[in-house]
Amino acid sequence: MMICPFCGEGPIYEAVVKENLETIYICAECDTVWKQIRQDTEVTNFANYMRKLKKAALWSELELISIV
Repeated sequence: MMICPFCGEGPIYEAVVKENLETIYICAECDTVWKQIRQDTEVTNFANYMRKLKKAALWSELELISIV
């Protein structure tokens, strides 16, 4: 299990966003979002990601696939 490099506490989940079917990776503790698990990838937080989709930042908007 991979632990979030930002908060150092939460596990990271692979998830599919129901609105656009995009696969993302999200920390269960701090809600950091990655589009890919790589050091050079852009990160954001879940609220900002969902704001761009004009959706509420609710985990019910995600389909969790697995813990990374």
